[in-house]
Amino acid sequence: MQPIGPPRSFPLYRDFWEGDGPFTERSPTLLGFRPGVPTVHKYIGFVIVGGWFVLFLWGTVAWVARRDPTAWFWRLLAVLQVLLGVQLIAGIVLLATGHALPSLLHLGYGIVFPVVALVVAHSLARSLEDEFDAHKIFTLIAFVVFGLTLRALSTGLGLP
Repeated sequence: MQPIGPPRSFPLYRDFWEGDGPFTERSPTLLGFRPGVPTVHKYIGFVIVGGWFVLFLWGTVAWVARRDPTAWFWRLLAVLQVLLGVQLIAGIVLLATGHALPSLLHLGYGIVFPVVALVVAHSLARSLEDEFDAHKIFTLIAFVVFGLTLRALSTGLGLP
């Protein structure tokens, strides 16, 4: 089956509303076409960006109030880390089904740099003598990962 329209290496913002573009085109591949994955990948991206922002706000409020965040803070952190893995799997499925990678920046901002930041945060948190300060590290890293994933989302949507 032939791709619809001229080939592009990245989607444009209008592509998500008009229904044409590299995330909705059919491409011949070994695994076939999975039409639901691009939508899932997009919405998981929105959830991830929003989740990291919520984690940053939560940690900031706890930091300013000089209180230890509740166990739900750590649960949200765990869920967001798992969602990054789910998003990676969805992205791999997209690539395997013939969808073009929007840019290498999308991959870097979406998974590589956030994982590096989280590994650094876990290493720093383990080396602390006072466990109370661990949430401060993850609050700062949540802000960094929020910015990185927001940029990944914008590159995926074709925004400048």
